[in-house]
Amino acid sequence: MKLNLRVKLIGSFGIVLLLMVVVGLVGIYTSKTIQDRMDNIIEKDIKPANIMGDVGRRVGLVRANSLLHLVTHSIDDMNRYESEMADWIDKVNIDLNTLENIFEDQATLDKLADFRTAWETYLRTWREQVVPLSLANRDEEAFSLARKTGAGGMAAREAMHKLDELHDANVAAANHRLKLANQDSMKSLYILSAVILLAIIFVLAFGVRQGSRIAGSVNTVSKAAQLVAAGDLDQRAMVRTGDEIESMANSFNAMTVKLKTMVEKLQSENTVRKRTEEELAKHSDHLEELVQDRTEALQKSKEHYRLLAENVTDVIWTLDMNLWPIYMSPSVTRMRGYSVEEAMAQPLEKILTPASFETAMKAFAEEMAAEEIGQKDLSRSRTLELENYCKDSSTVWTEIKVTGLRDPEGRLVGLLGVSREITERRRAEDILRQSEEKYRTMIELSNDMIWTLDKAGNFTFFNDQAEKVSGEKLNDWIGKSFASLIVEEDLPMVERVFQKSLKGESLQYEARIKKQTKDILTISVNTAPILKNGIVHGTISFGRDITEQRKLETQLQQSQKMEAIGTLAGGIAHDFNNILFPILGHTELLLMDTPDDSPSIGNLKAINTAALRAKSLVKQILAFSRQDSSELILMKVQPIVKESLKLIRSTISTIVEIKHDINPDCGVIRADPTQIHQIIMNLVTNAYHAMEETGGELRVGLKEIEIDKQDVPSQIMAPGVYACLTIADTGIGMNKELIEKIFDPFFTTKEKGKGTGMGLSVVHGIVNKMGGTIRVHSEPGKGSEFNVYFPVEKSSSEEQSVQPKEPIACGNEQILLVDDEEAILTIEKQVLERLGYQVTSRTSSLEALEAFRANPDRFDLVITDTAMPNMSGDKLSGELIKIRPDIPILLCTGFSETISEKKAASMGIKGFLLKPIVVKDLAQKIREVLG
Repeated sequence: MKLNLRVKLIGSFGIVLLLMVVVGLVGIYTSKTIQDRMDNIIEKDIKPANIMGDVGRRVGLVRANSLLHLVTHSIDDMNRYESEMADWIDKVNIDLNTLENIFEDQATLDKLADFRTAWETYLRTWREQVVPLSLANRDEEAFSLARKTGAGGMAAREAMHKLDELHDANVAAANHRLKLANQDSMKSLYILSAVILLAIIFVLAFGVRQGSRIAGSVNTVSKAAQLVAAGDLDQRAMVRTGDEIESMANSFNAMTVKLKTMVEKLQSENTVRKRTEEELAKHSDHLEELVQDRTEALQKSKEHYRLLAENVTDVIWTLDMNLWPIYMSPSVTRMRGYSVEEAMAQPLEKILTPASFETAMKAFAEEMAAEEIGQKDLSRSRTLELENYCKDSSTVWTEIKVTGLRDPEGRLVGLLGVSREITERRRAEDILRQSEEKYRTMIELSNDMIWTLDKAGNFTFFNDQAEKVSGEKLNDWIGKSFASLIVEEDLPMVERVFQKSLKGESLQYEARIKKQTKDILTISVNTAPILKNGIVHGTISFGRDITEQRKLETQLQQSQKMEAIGTLAGGIAHDFNNILFPILGHTELLLMDTPDDSPSIGNLKAINTAALRAKSLVKQILAFSRQDSSELILMKVQPIVKESLKLIRSTISTIVEIKHDINPDCGVIRADPTQIHQIIMNLVTNAYHAMEETGGELRVGLKEIEIDKQDVPSQIMAPGVYACLTIADTGIGMNKELIEKIFDPFFTTKEKGKGTGMGLSVVHGIVNKMGGTIRVHSEPGKGSEFNVYFPVEKSSSEEQSVQPKEPIACGNEQILLVDDEEAILTIEKQVLERLGYQVTSRTSSLEALEAFRANPDRFDLVITDTAMPNMSGDKLSGELIKIRPDIPILLCTGFSETISEKKAASMGIKGFLLKPIVVKDLAQKIREVLG
C-alpha cells in the first residue's frame, strides 16, 4: 500500500501530537499526586497542630483570668473576667470536638481524652471552690487557700502538660511527612523532565529523516528538468517514493516524451511552410494589379457620397460602439456652430444636454439588450428628439433617426444617424402644451363646477370640483344625460335654457340637483355654446354651489322677521306694563283698605290675580323676543302642566281628546317657569297639529323616575332622579330621517304660515341647558311620543317649610319720583305715601333735574322710569350722580333695549325694577337701596 505525501505529513504530525499528549498527561498526574499528598499533610498534621496551639493559648488566658478574679476587689471586673472565661472555654470545647473528628489513631485520641479530663477537672475545681471563696473573702488567707485548692493546682498543670506532649508529637509527625513528600516530588520532577527530553529528541530525529527523503526526491526531479531545458529531450527523472513526488516525476517524464514528438512535428511543418511561401510569391504581382483597380473604384464612390453628405441640410454622423464620433458631415457647422474637427472631438455627454443624454443612453441600452437576446433586425431604426449644445452655449432641438452599422456577419459595430433641426417645432409644441396645462390647471383648481355637454345633453367632461360637489364619478357619467341629475320640478326650465344655448345664447340660471346621498343642492349656472368654425357643437357650463348661501338667506329673512316680531313684542310689553302698573297698584291699595269680610274682597283678589297673570304673560312675551333673561328657581312642574292644559283645551278642536296622568309626588326641579310653560305649549301644539285633520288622543304624563348608568339616554345627562314629562299623540307619526332633523333650527314640516321651525330647537336648547334631554319615539301612522327629562333637585325630598307672611317694609325718607306716565306717577305716589315716605313727583326728567340741582341734599332717594322724552332715565341718573355721587337711585322699566340691571349697576345706580311693580317688591327694594 502506497501513502501519498499528505498522509505522511499528517501521520508525522499525529505522532508528534501524541507524544505531546502523553507528556502532558504524565505532568498532570504527577502534579495531582503531589497536590493530594500536600493537602493530606495539611489536613491531618498542620491543621491539628494549629488548633492545639489555639487551645493552649486560650487555656493560658483562662488561667490568667482566674488569677485576676482572685486579685481584684471589683465585682464588675469579676463579672467581666467570668464572661471572657466563658467565651474562651466554649471555643476550647469546640476545638477539642474538631480534633476528635480529625484524629484517627487511638493513641492520639486517648491523649486528647486525658487532656479533656484534666481540663474539665480544673474548670470544675475553679467554679466550685475558687469562685465562692473569691466572692466571700477578700483577705490574704482566702487568696492563699484558693491558690492551693484550685487556681494553680495540679489539674491545670497536668492538662497543659498533656496538651504540650500531644502538640509536639503532632508537629514532629508533620515535619517528617513533609520531608518525605518533598523527596517524592523531586523524584517525580526528574522523571517528567527525562520524558520531555526524550520526546523532543524523538521529534527532531523523525523530522530530519522525513525532510531528507522529501528533499532528495525533489532534487532528482529538478536536475532532470534542467537537462531537458538544455535540450536533452531523452532525460528522465527516476523517483520511487510512492507519493505525489513520484507522480510529479512520472508526469514530467510523460511531458518530455510529448515535447520531443512536437519538436519533430514542427521541424516537418517548417519545411512545408517554406514551400508554400514560394508559391505565394508567384501570385503577388497579380494580386497587386487587382487591388489597384478596386482602389480606384472606391475612391470614385467615396467622392460621390462625400459631395452628397456635404450638401445636405441634415447632419449625418456615425458612432463606434463606445459612442464616440467617427464621422460628422459638414452641415454640423450650420446647425451647432462647431467645425467638423471640433464636433468630432466631443464625447456624447458633451454634445447632448443631461436629460437628452439620459434618453439616448436608455435607448442604446434597450437596443443592446435586444441584441443580446438575439432580436436582430437589420432594418430596425429608432427616432428620438434630443437637445444639443451649440458653440455659443445655446441649445438646439434635433430629431434623429438612428440605425445600426453591422459587419458582414451581422454583428453590430457602430451607429449611423441623421439629425434634423426641430427647434421651432418644439418651441411651438411647448407653447401649446403650456397653454393647455395652464387652462387645465385653472379648470381643475377652480372652485366652480365646470362641465361640457354635447348637443344631445350628455356629459363630455366635468372637472374635479364638479365631481366633489355632485358626488358623481367622471367614469360613471361621461356619455350620460345631464337631465338625470336635475330635480324634476326644475327640469322644464333647464331644458329651455339648454335649447337656447344650442341656438348661440349665453344664459344664467339656478337649478337644484340630486346627489347620490339624496341631498339636494342649489347651483348657480352660467352656460354658453361651444363653437367650432361658427357651428354649435355643445355647451360649456360653470356652476357654483349656493345651497348654504340660500339657506343663510332664508335664515337671515327668518331672523329679520323674528327680530321684527321681537321688537314689536318689546314695544307691546312696554305699553302693556304701563297699563298693568296702575291696575295692580290700585288693586293692592284697595285690598289694603278693604276688610276681609267685605263682599267686594273676592272681586278685588280676582282682579289682582288676573293682573299678575298678565304680568307673567308679558314676561313670556319678553322671553320669546329674547329680551328677558331666564330666572331659575326651585319649582314644582305639576301646576304649570295643569295650567297649560287648561289653556290648550280652550284653543284646540274637540276632535282631539286630552288625557293626563300627573303624579303629585313628582319632585322639585330648578327651572324658569316661563320656559317650562314654553316647552309644554310647543310640544302640545305640535301634537295637536299631527292630529288636527283626523282627530285622536293627546296624552300628557308626569312622573319621577330613577335612571342608572346603563340607561342614561344622553351623554350630557348623569345617572340620578329625573322628572319625566311625556307628551304623546296618535297622529301621522314620523320616519327615522325626519326624527333626525326635527330639532334643527328653521326645519318644519308644516305648511307655510303654520310654523317657523324654531319651536323644537328652542325646546331642545332649554332642556339641554338644564342638564336634561329629550327622547323621541315615532313611526309613520302610529303617532309620536316625546319624553322630556328634568333633573330633580336633591332637596326635593325635603318638605319645604312654610314661610310666614312678612310685613311690608315702611319708611319716612324724602323721595324724588320721576315718570312721564301720569297714571303711573299717581299710583306710585299714593303707594309710597301709604308706606310713610315723603314724595316729590315730576313728569319731566328735565324738571326733576332742576329740582334736584336746586337742593341736592333734600332727597334721600330718587325713583325714575327709563323710557322718558327729552332725557332717558339712565341719562338722568348719570347727571344726578355728577351732582351728588352718593345719591341712591332706583331705576324702573317696563322694557328697554339699552339698559339692563348689570349696566345700571356699572353706572352707580343702586337698584333696578321691572314694571309692573307690586307693593311688596317696591317696598323691599327701597329698603335695600337705602341700606
